[in-house]
Amino acid sequence: METLFVPTVAAEDIPRVPGPRYLPDYVTAADERSLAEAIDRLPWDARWRRRRQPYGSGYGPGDAAAPVPDWGRRLADRLLADGVTAVPFDHLLVNEYLPDQGARRTATTRRSAGWWRP
Repeated sequence: METLFVPTVAAEDIPRVPGPRYLPDYVTAADERSLAEAIDRLPWDARWRRRRQPYGSGYGPGDAAAPVPDWGRRLADRLLADGVTAVPFDHLLVNEYLPDQGARRTATTRRSAGWWRP
């Protein structure tokens, strides 16, 4: 099955840790395409050195966010109904990371300057 983002890890490569889980088939290829199309139909905010779409909650003083869109609400409701989370999600952040872009360190990290690449 062809997907937009080819998985680079196998399920057996993911160590068991309490909390996070890897659910490789939770979103089908058709769901993925539909989500990507829905995301791209909405406006992007490029003020953070990458494109992003915050919903439900802003990031910082005066940073407002649009309500969680229907596609995000359906996915959040499904995660709750399927027992993936015990707490309903009330905000969502979509980030676009280009190859080798990395994620910026935040003020909550010990070293808050520069770029972080896993």
